[in-house]
Amino acid sequence: MSASHDWPHYKSTVTVVDVLDAGACAEGVVKFVERNRQIAGPTAAHVANEHISCAANADSDGYGYGYGDGDGDGDGDGDGDGYGYSDGDGYGDE
Repeated sequence: MSASHDWPHYKSTVTVVDVLDAGACAEGVVKFVERNRQIAGPTAAHVANEHISCAANADSDGYGYGYGDGDGDGDGDGDGDGYGYSDGDGYGDE
């Protein structure tokens, strides 16, 4: 069975959970909530915030870029065993 994944769609409303799930740190989210007194809101009102635009899938130009190239090379030492035999005749003085 293969997994099916939905294309990430723009979220017009973002919650603090969305922002945390997108990777923002908890301390920063707490500061945002204390300053803005809200835990959810319209993306358009805070789209300049990189964490909110990321959580809303609003941080892309709509294009995909990719490049791949590969090359391989090998080098190494080796040793081996061999087999051999010899036979010889000789002569000499008596």
